[in-house]
Amino acid sequence: MVAHQAIREQKRAEEAMARANLVDDIRNITNDSPADAATMQLVRSIVENAERLGLVWKLRPGTIATSAANETPRVILDGSNQPIRCMSLFGPMMVGTRVITVLSPPSGCHVIGMIGLSGWRVLSLAGGWTGNARCRTIPSPPNAVQLYLRIAPGTKLDGTTIFTLPDGFRPKTSGVDVVVAVSAMAGATAQSPHLYINTSGNVSLYGCGNTSGLNLDGWFTTDNGGI
Repeated sequence: MVAHQAIREQKRAEEAMARANLVDDIRNITNDSPADAATMQLVRSIVENAERLGLVWKLRPGTIATSAANETPRVILDGSNQPIRCMSLFGPMMVGTRVITVLSPPSGCHVIGMIGLSGWRVLSLAGGWTGNARCRTIPSPPNAVQLYLRIAPGTKLDGTTIFTLPDGFRPKTSGVDVVVAVSAMAGATAQSPHLYINTSGNVSLYGCGNTSGLNLDGWFTTDNGGI
């Protein structure tokens, strides 16, 4: 009897820890999400109300099973093998993306965030370039790094290193560059602006001689898959 009670108490403690970790994940998501402020305020309200009402168990991790721009995504919740329809507060997501959902009968299930986002890392620009440059890891595809750039030019000579990615955000295979296409904000006549990222994390630009700024919000994989 005592042994059974100890097992039940241990299980309850483990479940409580899992719920607390899930709430922490959601808080990290709301701090770093690129979603609009109104969406993130809604997510925060959902989490706060779930905690206040003792309904954290309604927050469930899962995996996107099917997704398309013109249909409601289906999610397989952890512990289940049956995909269910879930409205996404963040629009279409890639199949395989790990997400956090809230079960909200009778309206159903809603995706309120992604699992596996790291915080944004601000990047120090070099070569006279200025503006907003940052990176973070994202959960899908595997081993992916998101780059966000809104930068104005300094030196535009081909091969100029404009910033260096920190450890953990760099390509892994020695001697292979990752080619990342960049959209020029203005003045990019007859050019194909792009970045090269080597295994040391050095990010160099090419084809940017006529640009008045660079604009990028995309990802690459550390296994050397380009955007």
